Amino acid sequence: MRKKNARTMPIVTGKTAIGDKVTAYVCERGICLLPAHTPDDLATRLKRVDTLEKTINNAL
Repeated sequence: MRKKNARTMPIVTGKTAIGDKVTAYVCERGICLLPAHTPDDLATRLKRVDTLEKTINNAL
């Protein structure tokens, strides 16, 4: 399944679990932040993307 997803969504290429831990990748516009392993890490990364999006929209 992962290979099929990588063909249809190239951004998932190389995005795998790290150290047998649950791993979440937060990506926007082709740029991914460091992988998150805990709910708090994921929340921090999602807030960062939201802030970045607001900054970009305000600049336009």
